Amino acid sequence: MPDDPWQPPRILLAVDLVILTLRAARLHVLLVNRGIDPFRGALALPGGFLADEHEDIEAAARCEPAEEAGLSGWSTPPTATP
Repeated sequence: MPDDPWQPPRILLAVDLVILTLRAARLHVLLVNRGIDPFRGALALPGGFLADEHEDIEAAARCEPAEEAGLSGWSTPPTATP
């Protein structure tokens, strides 16, 4: 992560993802360690603010798992809920 302090975008819209999987017949949820304050190092759902008002919400949702957890290659599109 860059050392530059976080600056809020003009439009404060965030995407947060709940990614579930079954492993050995047990349900698991993906959590990441927060990389910035507040609560640096705490567990959180992968997500973040859109960069600006031009960023596509679905594109942002697809980027977050790769940026925060190293996941890529989604085989199904994410399902958005309000």
